[in-house]
Order: sequence, then C-alpha cells, then structure tokens
Amino acid sequence: MEEIEVENRKDIRIEGKTVHAMAIHQGMGKLVVTRKNEESSSGDVIEQYNVLCGWISVYEKIICPNNGGIESVSFVGDRILCTHLNGSITLADPHSDFMRRVQICPSPLWSSCAIDSTHAALVSHSAALYVFSLEESAAISNLTLGVDQRLFSVCSRKDVIAVGAMDSVYVVKNNTVAHKLVVPRKEKRLPTIVWSCCFFNDVILACGDSRGVVSFWNSQNGALLANVESHQSEILCLVLCEGRIHAAGVDPRIISIKHIAGNDFRIVQQRNGPMRDVRAMACFDDKVYAAGEDHEIYVAKSGCQVLATQWNKLLCLGGSLAMCRGQNFVDIWTSGAGEQTTSSGEVIVARQPVYLARVYCPEKLPLVACDLSADGRLLAISSTDSTTVYQLNVKNGEKASLRARCSNRPASALKIVGNCLYMTIGDFELWRVSTKDGETVRVLEQNGCGGVTQLAVSPCGRFVAVLTTRLQVFVIDVKTKESLLLRVSLPIDVTFTDGDSLFVLCATPGFSEPSANAKVLFEFPKSGGAERRSASMVDLFGATGYRAVSISAGPNDQLLVVASDGQWVLIDKTRSSVYGPVGAQTAPNGRLNATVPKALHFRSQNRVCSCRLQASEPSTAPFKLKKFGQQ
Repeated sequence: MEEIEVENRKDIRIEGKTVHAMAIHQGMGKLVVTRKNEESSSGDVIEQYNVLCGWISVYEKIICPNNGGIESVSFVGDRILCTHLNGSITLADPHSDFMRRVQICPSPLWSSCAIDSTHAALVSHSAALYVFSLEESAAISNLTLGVDQRLFSVCSRKDVIAVGAMDSVYVVKNNTVAHKLVVPRKEKRLPTIVWSCCFFNDVILACGDSRGVVSFWNSQNGALLANVESHQSEILCLVLCEGRIHAAGVDPRIISIKHIAGNDFRIVQQRNGPMRDVRAMACFDDKVYAAGEDHEIYVAKSGCQVLATQWNKLLCLGGSLAMCRGQNFVDIWTSGAGEQTTSSGEVIVARQPVYLARVYCPEKLPLVACDLSADGRLLAISSTDSTTVYQLNVKNGEKASLRARCSNRPASALKIVGNCLYMTIGDFELWRVSTKDGETVRVLEQNGCGGVTQLAVSPCGRFVAVLTTRLQVFVIDVKTKESLLLRVSLPIDVTFTDGDSLFVLCATPGFSEPSANAKVLFEFPKSGGAERRSASMVDLFGATGYRAVSISAGPNDQLLVVASDGQWVLIDKTRSSVYGPVGAQTAPNGRLNATVPKALHFRSQNRVCSCRLQASEPSTAPFKLKKFGQQ
C-alpha cells in the first residue's frame, strides 16, 4: 500500500443542537427528539433516529409539522404525536410522509403521554386534561382542573392518569378527579411546580418537582409514602427503567431511586454525564437515554456515556470545498492552497482555509438533505418544501456566487453524480433529475418499504443503493428499473467504491464488546446479489473494543472505516491489506475519548482529511422564565 497522508483540520464549526423533548418506540427502536428553532418557533422540528443497537444513533429523517412551537412528543401506537403552542397536535408516521394536524383547544398544550395504542392524554395551559382518540381523530373527553391552576406534566397507567400542577398532583380516573395530592412549598411565596410524574407500578406514583424532591404517593388512596431529596435544583424529568425511578433536571446528575420495602425508597446510584440541564429522558432496552442543553444525547446502563453519532454525515467534500449542514442552512469552506514543508517535516498551507458562505434554504425552512458534487461545482439543498440545485462559482478562493440551476419537490435523500441528481421521496420513490435542463424521470416506485434514510449511487450512475427506515438495503438498477434486497442485519451505512463493489456496514446490538466472529462489514457486487466477503471488527482493527460507525469510499477502489472513538482504517483495492488503525483521541486519563466529533473523508487517492468538528457552547436560559414567564 502506498504512503498515506493525513490532513488534520480544526477550522470547521458545526451547529450545536439541544433537545427539548424526546420519546422512544419500544418495538421499533425509533428515537424522536424535538429541536427548537431560536429564530422562529414555526421552524421547530422532530428528528428521528434508529437506536436499536443501543450505543449508536443513526439519523433517519426530519419531521417538520410547520405548525408552531413543539412542546412535547410521544409515541401512541406506531404514530408520533407532538403538541404545539397553538393548542393543536400533529400526528406523523415513522416510515412515511403521513402527517395530520388536529386542533384540540385554543391554548398551548404543554405535555402529552400515551394511554394505550389508540389514546393519548394531553394537558393545556387552560388547566384542562384532554383524552385524544387516534381512531376518531378528536378529543373524546376533557376535564377542567381549576381556573387558577397550571398543568405541567402528565402520565398514565392503564385507566389512571396523573397530572402534575402547581403545589399539587391530580389523580384522574374515569374522567373525574379521584385524588388531589398536595405538594408542600419550600418557601411560602414560591409555588412548588411538579415538572414531571411517572408511575412506579399500578399503585405507586412518583413526582419530581421544583424543590429537587422526588415524592412517592399511593395513587389509590392519595397517601404520601416518601420524599427523597435527590437533587439540588429542579427535577425536570422522571423515567422508570429496570424497576427504578431515574430523575434529572437543572441539576444534571441522573439519580436512581429503588423501592426497598414498604415506604422505604433509597438512592442507589448516581450517574454523571450531562453537564447542563437535562430536559428529557426515555427508557429503551433497559437503558436510560437523557438529553437537554448539552449537544450530546447520553445513554446510561452501568455507567453513562455519549450516544455515538455518525459525524461523517454532517460533512461533505467536493473539489476544493467542504460543506457542513445546519438546521436550515449549509456552511461552505475552502480547503487552503500552497502547501509547504517545514524543517520538522510537517506540511502547512500558505493560504489557510477560508469560510466562504452560509447558504440558507429558501424561506429559511428546515434542511432535510444536501449534497455537494465531487468537483465542488454543484450544490443540492432539499428543505421541507422544495429541492434546489445551485451552481457554485468560487473566485480566487475567497468569494463565492450562487446560481440556481433547477428546483423540484422535497427529497428525503439525494446524491449528485455527474450531471444528474438522484433523489428519493415518500415511501418510497426514486427520481433522477438532470441538473442541466431540470428534466425529471421517475426511476422506481416501491411503496411500503419505508422512507429512505441514506442514498448511495455508483460512479457510473447505473446502480443506486438505499437504506430505509425499516432497516432494509435495496440495490436498484436504474437501467432495468429493478430492485434487489440485500441480506444484512442492522445496517447503518452504505457506499459504492469507484470499482465494482458495494459496501454495507452493520452494527452489533448491546454495550458488550462484539464477538470476534461477528461480521459487521459486507462487500457485494455493485449490482447486488450474494456477498463476496465480510469482516469483523477484529479483522478490521486488529483488536477487540472497537465499534465501526461509518464508511467512506475513496479513489482507486479504497474504503475508509471509522470507529466511534475517531480511529480509522483504510482497506486497499486488493482487500488483502488494512492500513491503521490511525487517529486515536486520548483523554487525560489515558482512555480513548469517544465524544470528539470527527469526520473523515478522502481528499485524494493518498490523502485522508480528518476534520474535528467544533460546536459553539449552548446558551442556557432559566427554565421557568423561558417557558412560563414566572418568577
């Protein structure tokens, strides 16, 4: 194998993302999180990820209700339900473009939860509890809990609903208040707000409040069982996992409380991971997922670690340009020019990389998908409303100008190859658009297979590989318009090389080290069919303890495999030799650091560009002032 050069960059910045609410579907392993748009609440979006493996979140799609600010999200059956500031809800489907808006009341809906697979409970700013039916697509009952009351949280267990309010918790059964549980104040003039509530079992109800106290109640007779002072500040979320109540909030420690016996509840574990407010938590596969004002999502099992992410998907290189995606824009940088070698042997550039431009989606709508052509001359951006292809003209490496070439319907995924734009829509259709005259051809319609999360196109343009929300990989022959399903389990990435190979990267479930015999990387002919060869993590990295998160194809039929800790290996065209692992990120304690956002792509045949992506610090506003305007 020829000598490989590594180009290290630290100039590219990414947009920090915080989480307002989250939910996980226990059967499908779909994680949905809400992202707030600081410029306009109408731009609030829901991002969907696949977390079936537990240790990695694989981005799948963006859902944009375009219906005002989003306050909560939950799964009701197989539907995603989110509540809005304008008193309406939006229903969405994890696998298609289905979306329905239903007006419930004229005031904001602060919280929601599933009662069963067809009903949800909603609480409003006007102190009303609503029960919504999916089958009737309407609220089938409502209950007013007091004109001078404020409702903040809701949870349910079978036919019992608990509502967290100011200085109290309401236990509702058969649309009537069975018990009003009074929560004392810490200070006479400062009301106690019950930010979260969660049923421990059929009888015991847990509530987290603004005092930093978790209260346990008997929901059948209204008796207080115990108070556990677990936090130094407000508890914003509770979740039941592995028979324990887990609490977190403005004090970001994740505290686990166990029921010992009778009225004895004790703190049995404390997990330190999040550094800022934890606003939402969810449980999946006996693991706690927590997120909030930090950029990362944390997953807690025996300890607490950052949920791995495919950072490669945020960055795209083309020609002398680099493109990074944001919430409703893409940022473009140059790559520098004029290389010089220093006396110590390091190569530096005479002209440093330059930040060229920020290109917004039309009307600043949320960005769904984007791509940069291999030569850096074409840029494709798909928002929630349309897809636009621009021609990029860069002068003297310092100024950039844009000219719209063509526009089309919105796409879930897209890829530029030559003078063609390949794009997928719905559930799912594959389209080919000419970037010269805008001519559009539908290549294939394959309904019921799920939305497309990733799209790869062979350099010749004849074969297309898609990864869907149903975790299936299809190879499509553009000429014959036929598709072939590949036999793989838990696929997370797919790419073509410039030879005749298609690679699919799969993940192993669970936090334990993958077996030395567990195959994760599969090579297929670019037309699909039976696999040619496969490799385990030990085959790739030479040792256990590694987990691959993404793959990237390069010139001369090469392949780059990136691990969750930032290390990578290079596989040559013979498939007989592996270069690496390279690029370990070591923390001060000597352990590998899995939290450093890194993206790795080929710059040329013998050069790999390693970009350390840096995000700005989140701006944390006081929780109550920001949401409710109370002191």
